[in-house]
Amino acid sequence: MKTKPSDFLAEGWTQHCYARDSRGYETSIFSPTAVEWDLLGAIYKVYSGSVAGDIIRYVLHNLPPISNGSKYARTIVEWNDPLHRSKDEVLTVLRHLGL
Repeated sequence: MKTKPSDFLAEGWTQHCYARDSRGYETSIFSPTAVEWDLLGAIYKVYSGSVAGDIIRYVLHNLPPISNGSKYARTIVEWNDPLHRSKDEVLTVLRHLGL
């Protein structure tokens, strides 16, 4: 059973939308056809309400710089979506945070 955001991202990770189906089309994070999630979509898949807000702030505060130590992301999506970002990087961060 998937109980953490990293469980969903280990199954499938995406960029530029919260979730995708098996054909690569954007879908709802709660759709039974969703097979890939971005970092924020995976957080919302697991957490809701004020807990989700707390988790988002925690993750954002603990993300590494966007690239080469240059600047920090202002949003989780900004950190998740650069072309150089990889699924392994995202999973490493989440697992380090216990998520």
